[in-house]
Amino acid sequence: MLRVEKEIRERNVSQSELSRRTGMHVSSINNILRGRMIAFPGQRAKITKALHEMGYTGSEAELFSEVECDE
Repeated sequence: MLRVEKEIRERNVSQSELSRRTGMHVSSINNILRGRMIAFPGQRAKITKALHEMGYTGSEAELFSEVECDE
């Protein structure tokens, strides 16, 4: 799982809300989170900025790194 998915879950943010905050289509968000699409640099920046506004303090590189699934 990507850290971005973990951060979204921890903040209880829906994909629709993230879509609204980033200006990206919800299907793009979903495809990135499910690993069906690699985020372009601009998309990564938009997602990182939105999560920083919600309290994420890490870097973009950390946000798009693989982490262990807690479930």
